[in-house]
Amino acid sequence: IDEAIISTDMDDRILTWNQGATTIFGWEEQEAIGKKRTALLGEDSDIAQFIKTDLKGERIVFKGEVKLKNKAGLVMYIRITISPVFDEVQRQTGFVSVSMDITTSKIQGQALKEANEQLEVKVAERTGNLLKANKLYRFLSELNKMILRTTDERALYQDICDIAIRYGKFRMAWIGLIDPATGFVIPVMNSGNEQGYLSIIKPISINPDLPEGRGPTGQALREGTYFVCQDVEHDP
Repeated sequence: IDEAIISTDMDDRILTWNQGATTIFGWEEQEAIGKKRTALLGEDSDIAQFIKTDLKGERIVFKGEVKLKNKAGLVMYIRITISPVFDEVQRQTGFVSVSMDITTSKIQGQALKEANEQLEVKVAERTGNLLKANKLYRFLSELNKMILRTTDERALYQDICDIAIRYGKFRMAWIGLIDPATGFVIPVMNSGNEQGYLSIIKPISINPDLPEGRGPTGQALREGTYFVCQDVEHDP
């Protein structure tokens, strides 16, 4: 028997308790009879509201999935149907419930849902990385083509910035040259959504002894590498 069939009176005291109820919840019939249902199984707000409702003789049935506890105190997921019981003169005398333990399937379902959500996140991340890689590959490919065919230095700088915007999908790109006399970086070309950015940023130096040389641009130029900056407003 895989269904717990329990009947209660109007005071929620257990009148009958079948073997299925023992199998699912753990209490033997003699332990359960006469006890308050909530004292054994715990309370559920939806069930409590249904039981307290004046049904006015109507045969309304409650169906739902609830959390109840077993004899060991463990929380179980239960699919339950509760029906009112009436006597021969249609006076309600209590309730009868039929319950099934769905704990295992519920936990497995939740685990599967979480696994699917994690997989979706990983797929989204990898898709994003692939798109970035494709954009970078296209940018580098176009850059190599342009370098081979361009002889004018300033045109080369402008083409590099334009390619970064067109194929790399950057919002703005700029190129600066180091002034040998001062060690400061002088912007010489830009493309994209510059909006006065180059005129308001702090001076940039390659000298690590100066405050202006301790930012990401100065560090990248000194070390001959790239620097990923997430806060260009305060770290230009």
